Formats: sequence, structure tokens, C-alpha cells
Amino acid sequence: MNDDSLHMGRDDYPYDTSREITGYASASWQWQSIKMNGARPYLDVSEGERVINIWMREDGMRIDRVLLTRQVGYNPTGNIRCGGY
Repeated sequence: MNDDSLHMGRDDYPYDTSREITGYASASWQWQSIKMNGARPYLDVSEGERVINIWMREDGMRIDRVLLTRQVGYNPTGNIRCGGY
């Protein structure tokens, strides 16, 4: 399982709660929300204008989209919406 992990952060700083996100099989595009230690990743974003950063942990990582939600347990499998609501 190579090329399947990334780090996320905010305002050019990687947070421990959103580092080492993994589980993306290269053969399929599918929803995943796990860290290498088995925890669920999250990123606190305070009010105001913020920059969300994504860093590849391994070269070759591909990202199709990033989903941000206020619901910690949200799972979009079968219900992924893009664009205007």
C-alpha cells in the first residue's frame, strides 16, 4: 500500500489531528476517513478566512476532492454532493 497517505493542516501548519491520513487504495476512488493509528482525522477551523493545506506524505498521492463538513461522523458514501445546493 504505497502512495496512499497525506497530511492536512490549516494556515501552513500541520495539526496532529489531521496528519497521516491513509487508506486510499490506488485501484479505486473511495471515501476514507482514517489515520494510520486508526483514529478519525479532523481539522478545527476557526472563524475568518483560513487556508486549508494538503501535503502528500508519499509521492504519487492523487486527490480527487476534499469534503469539509461540520458533522464529525459524516459518511458521504452513496450521497456525495458537489456544486451548489
